[in-house]
Amino acid sequence: MVESIISISVLLNLGGLLYFIGFLVRDELILRILILSGTTLYLIYYLFFPTGPLWNAFITSSILGMANLWVLGKIVFERTTLALSENEKRLYKCFETLTPGQFRLLIKHAKWHSAQEEIQLCTQGEQANKLYYILDGSISITKNGKNFSLEENNFLGEVAFILDDKYSASAYANKGTFFIEWNNQIIKKMMSKNANLHNAIIALFNKDLALKVSSSYK
Repeated sequence: MVESIISISVLLNLGGLLYFIGFLVRDELILRILILSGTTLYLIYYLFFPTGPLWNAFITSSILGMANLWVLGKIVFERTTLALSENEKRLYKCFETLTPGQFRLLIKHAKWHSAQEEIQLCTQGEQANKLYYILDGSISITKNGKNFSLEENNFLGEVAFILDDKYSASAYANKGTFFIEWNNQIIKKMMSKNANLHNAIIALFNKDLALKVSSSYK
């Protein structure tokens, strides 16, 4: 009996070691995996204790383990592109500054459009209330009598968004253009509540603007 208790107590010691290592790491995903592994060893120990299962300890650890498993699932979900549609995955590849979790927050409020005919998206001089991203196709732009186009994989209206200003040009989605639309106020409200999301979106805008400036000199 004593030998059995000593033998199975190795599980308890290993579980405690995993807990100890978990509390030393900074990455929450690794921490949760280590804690869950330690909890699993504890459960085996409680269940196969030589004098009989320690049900109170088993039930308590099971509840804590399920809570940890739930949070672990959320972390994995937020760090991967699981459950994203093909179009969402395409868009995410263009949003390199955002984590999968931040991206999910953003697309939650997105509207997806495929232009069956030419559609006016914004008018020069009007207060900006929409933000757009061109995934496929192109946008025709008119500014102070001059015409030019904006190709796919570009934002439209990001400067007005940042400055909370009016649109500096009129823009039209050409037939067949696939684009995404957001309400400015909703995105700004999200950004005001989440500093990391705010920084990630601003970095994304900065990259987009830098590429536009760079291409204008070619």
